[in-house]
Amino acid sequence: MYGVLGKIVDEGRTGSLSVENSLRKIQRYFRKGLVPSNKLFKDIGDENIRYLISELESLKGKLHEKSGALKEIDALIEMISEGEDEEEGIAETPEKLAHKFLTSNDRIMIMYLPEPRIAQSVAARFLSNLLYLKKVMGKRDRVLVVIDEAQEFASSDPRGMQSESNRAVEALLRQGRKYGASALISTQRVAYLNTNALQQLHSYFVSTLPRSYDRVVVADFFQSGPGGSSEDNRAADWRMAVCQL
Repeated sequence: MYGVLGKIVDEGRTGSLSVENSLRKIQRYFRKGLVPSNKLFKDIGDENIRYLISELESLKGKLHEKSGALKEIDALIEMISEGEDEEEGIAETPEKLAHKFLTSNDRIMIMYLPEPRIAQSVAARFLSNLLYLKKVMGKRDRVLVVIDEAQEFASSDPRGMQSESNRAVEALLRQGRKYGASALISTQRVAYLNTNALQQLHSYFVSTLPRSYDRVVVADFFQSGPGGSSEDNRAADWRMAVCQL
C-alpha cells in the first residue's frame, strides 16, 4: 500500500498533494499503534482495516473524478477489504532467501520486483543478511550479486527505504570480496549513482552516455581516479573498458 501511494506522490500526478497528506497520516497512525509497516493486511486487525478503508475513501473524495489515481486507490480498497496483500505471494522473507541461496544446490537466484520501494526494502534485507552469513559461514562457494538499475538501490540522493539499500550495497561492495561475495552493478544513470559505491568497484565498463551530465560525472571521476587525485590515477589498481556502440 505504501508503495502504491508513494508512487503516485513521486510521479507528481494530479492530487498527489492530497495523497501525500493521507499517506503521512496513515503512517503516523500505524507508528503510534506500533504496527510494523511490513505486516500483511490480514494480520493487522479489523479496527485497523476499517481505519485504512475509511482514510482511503476520504482520500477519494478529495481527488478529481478524472484522476488516474482513483483506480489504484479503488484497487487498494478492494484488496484490503478482501484481506489480500501486495506481498502475500512472497512465501519467504529476504533473510530466508539469502540463507537458502547460500545453502541450497541452486546455482542462480533471480529476484524481479517492479515496485521500487518494495525492491529497495527486499534488497536491503537480502544483501545485509547475505553479507552477514558469508562472514559467519566462511567463503565456501563464491557468489556474484548482480544489481541492475543500481541507481535505485545506491542513489546519490537516498530517500526513505533507499537509505537502507544504500548502506547494504555499500557494505557488500566494501567488504564482500574478503568473504567471497562479489558484485556487479549496472546503471544507465551514472549521475544518480552513489559515488561511495563507485569508489568500491575494481573494474569499470563504460558504454555510450547520451546525457551530458552523465558524461561529466564519469569524466570527473576518472580524471581524479577512485583514489581522489590525478596523481593516484596513474598508479591505480582499477581497470576501465570503454565500449562505443
